[in-house]
Amino acid sequence: ADLLKRPYFVNEKGEQRVELTGGGWEITWDKSPHGILTCSFISPQTVQRNEASMEAGRFFLRHRVWTQESLESERSRRRKIQNEAAKSIKTRDQKIKEMTNEEGTMGSKVVSYAK
Repeated sequence: ADLLKRPYFVNEKGEQRVELTGGGWEITWDKSPHGILTCSFISPQTVQRNEASMEAGRFFLRHRVWTQESLESERSRRRKIQNEAAKSIKTRDQKIKEMTNEEGTMGSKVVSYAK
């Protein structure tokens, strides 16, 4: 990608140039495992593509950023949570299946599920 190329977007009228000025950025880190990249620009004109539009003026973009170490740690933590959730869903589904196959009153079905 040519990082020095003038910004543009494509709409029904073809390639549209956008003169962005006053740009700046910063990365902030706090106690969370990720940082926040904040960028800002000024667009002197309203730009529109399909139903989306950006009014003239300053706009900000924010995105999480990670170190390689914190990214791997958070991916591992997420996998663990997803595995625990999958086990809980499987247990729930088994209990529901047992309840629908049981003979008896609703009370006995609720007690069965609570076990």
